[in-house]
Amino acid sequence: MSARRPIHLLIVFGIVAGVVLRLAWPDDIHYLGDEAWTFRHVEDAREGGSWAALGMPSSRGVKNAGMSVWVFIVLGMISRAATPPGLTRAVAVLAIIAHVAAFFVPLRLLKDEEEKKQWTWAIILTLTNPILIFLERKIWAQSVLPIFMIGLVIAWMRRDTRPGSLVWGLLGAIIGQIHMAGFFFAPALALWTKLFGDKTPDAQVAKKARWSMWILGSAIGAAPAIPWLLYLARDRPPANASEWWLRFRLEFYQYFFSDPTSMSGEYILGKDILTVMKYPIVANCPTYLVGVADGVLAVASFVIALRAVMGLWERRRDWKSILKGGGTDTGVLIASTLAGMGVLMTLPSISIHRHYMLATFPIQYVWTARAALRKPGGEKWLAVLFAGGLVVSAGILSYVHATGENAEMGKTYATQQRLGIAPEDAKPKPPAPTNPSGGAH
Repeated sequence: MSARRPIHLLIVFGIVAGVVLRLAWPDDIHYLGDEAWTFRHVEDAREGGSWAALGMPSSRGVKNAGMSVWVFIVLGMISRAATPPGLTRAVAVLAIIAHVAAFFVPLRLLKDEEEKKQWTWAIILTLTNPILIFLERKIWAQSVLPIFMIGLVIAWMRRDTRPGSLVWGLLGAIIGQIHMAGFFFAPALALWTKLFGDKTPDAQVAKKARWSMWILGSAIGAAPAIPWLLYLARDRPPANASEWWLRFRLEFYQYFFSDPTSMSGEYILGKDILTVMKYPIVANCPTYLVGVADGVLAVASFVIALRAVMGLWERRRDWKSILKGGGTDTGVLIASTLAGMGVLMTLPSISIHRHYMLATFPIQYVWTARAALRKPGGEKWLAVLFAGGLVVSAGILSYVHATGENAEMGKTYATQQRLGIAPEDAKPKPPAPTNPSGGAH
């Protein structure tokens, strides 16, 4: 028991840190047009108005399914949130529950000790990751995905039972209606499960999914999408032409491998992340602790990437087994996400954003932990990612609280209230145009 005590203490500390980071300064939230649109629909429903049949339009002009706003209406009713910070706090609490529930996988569902260690470290990483903390403090559809994703993963790991396959199918149909990225994850996992997921991690014991129950669950989960499907068939605006070259940017894979490193602060703050490198500010003097943390994170990320490449090289004659998942549940999850979902999202040549990756929670982090732990001393490098993420996240939150706005988020809700401006007027200012000689017009 004593040998395991440090990891138990880290789990407890990580959960506490994750709670504080997600709930601190609740008024310092990103609250622009999209968030205001959703909150207004929650208010209307709370006052007895009808629920929106469809969600807000996506960046490609297609409206999202109604589930993308219904989930917030339900969350608002349960939490009785009367303000945007109140609804955001409900989103954060839901995410915290998801992170804690994720520990059920290594504690109860896995038998192999190495896999248990991989999952435990992966979940620890999610607790302080800056991107997750930022997204789990927002009224965005994808921000509520973690609880549904971990529920799906747990149900999928019990797919040899009727309830497990039923809930797997149900949640697989729902996640795509919350955010369309889920429509790429669910079929990829189903295909890999059908082809390669019949074995448990321990030897040759069959673990066959109850496909009839999965179909039933999928049908039940898809029923709320009927208005959206009718909209797609009748009223959907013409699709914009895709840029063929986008597929070669491999954005899905860029984000899959880089998000767990905690080095993507530019996604949150834009160019202002350079200023955050000076934080924390003590007695008006910059300490550059965040900058040092980023440097250490870069070293740890390089080491883990090197271990991943070395692992692939050592198994170069076994690449078919890697693509199939290697006969383990963890392997099938990773393979279906990378080789299935990744290909499905890359080939259509659509632009992918980092927040789409919440439809892979927590598989990105499991892959990172698995890569680090393939060689001795992996826990040390994963601890660096955890600690570095904590420092960077705290620095970003402190900066946003101190300034009330930044280049990427615009003005926070607190600043909007103080200045008396609408969310639509709080957008970040576009960069000033420059003349050929480099000066601003």
